[in-house]
Amino acid sequence: RDKKCIVFQSDNNWEGHHTTKTQKWLKSEWYDEPSKTDEQKTRTIRQIKCFDSLRYEPYVVLPWCPSVPSTKPQPLAPYYDERFYGYGKNKIQHISHLRYRGVPFYVLPRSFVVHHPHPESNVKQVWNDRKKNKLHGEMDRLYAKYIDELEDEYSDVKGVVPECD
Repeated sequence: RDKKCIVFQSDNNWEGHHTTKTQKWLKSEWYDEPSKTDEQKTRTIRQIKCFDSLRYEPYVVLPWCPSVPSTKPQPLAPYYDERFYGYGKNKIQHISHLRYRGVPFYVLPRSFVVHHPHPESNVKQVWNDRKKNKLHGEMDRLYAKYIDELEDEYSDVKGVVPECD
């Protein structure tokens, strides 16, 4: 009962969710300031202009189905890359794919997700034991290759969310 809620993994993985700026969210600072030229003072949901870390793993809400009927419907959001198996890099891979496609990221106001803690899985133990297992190194090497693939595929895309300076 006396335990406090914390941002998921904020105690051991600050990069995973820091970009969300949870402290601002808790203060109901959900909107960007109107521009100086906006006479109507329109409030817009706070957009994430850059990632504090490229290891950012936000929870995302994405459209999957196209809004226009089609004989060959294509998902609007990319699938997870199945080469990333076991534990590690799969969510970062997916977020990177969204970034390179030019998808903008926003902080959803008045909404939250609860992650219920659970025992560490066997595959996470494998991931963490770099001396006995190759999984961590394999996924790290695959991720670097994957980023090269994304840079080639989306070289002409504008609006990729950059890493903060």
